[in-house]
This record gives sequence, C-alpha cells and structure tokens, in this order.
Amino acid sequence: MIGLDLLGKAAKNVGELANCVAKFASWCSTAETVISSWERQVMSAEGRRLSRVRISIARKRWGVLQKDYEVYKRSVSDLHLPLVYSDPI
Repeated sequence: MIGLDLLGKAAKNVGELANCVAKFASWCSTAETVISSWERQVMSAEGRRLSRVRISIARKRWGVLQKDYEVYKRSVSDLHLPLVYSDPI
C-alpha cells in the first residue's frame, strides 16, 4: 500500500511539474515574440534615432516582462515536490 501511495504522489508531482514547464515554455514563447517584435522595430528604423517615447515604451515593456518572470520564479519556488524514495530492502 505504501508503494502505491508513493506512486500516486509521484504521478501527481510529475503532473504539477509538467504544468510548470508548460507555463514556462509559454512565457518563453511570449518573451521571444516580444523581443522579435522589438528587433524588427529597431531594424526598421535603419539608423534613425529612436525617439524618447519609443525608449520609454520599451522600458515599460521590459518592466512588465521582468515582473512576469519574477511571478514565474516565485510560483516555481513555491512548488514543493516531495522526494520520492524507497527504503532499501
């Protein structure tokens, strides 16, 4: 019975871990899209000077991205996966 309980807990923990990995992958995808968009904007400027408004907007977006990452880090650190072990025979 103990083995089945541990196996059930392990399956639940793996599911929670998979959920966190999926959230992280989604976050990375969003970050990549945002960065790519900014890169296109900078490249389209073709050497023109960026306005202070654009720089301000970029800083705000980076701030939002940083806050999202901090939330992600806290959620992962709050995920306590108990160690699954077996007693030696």
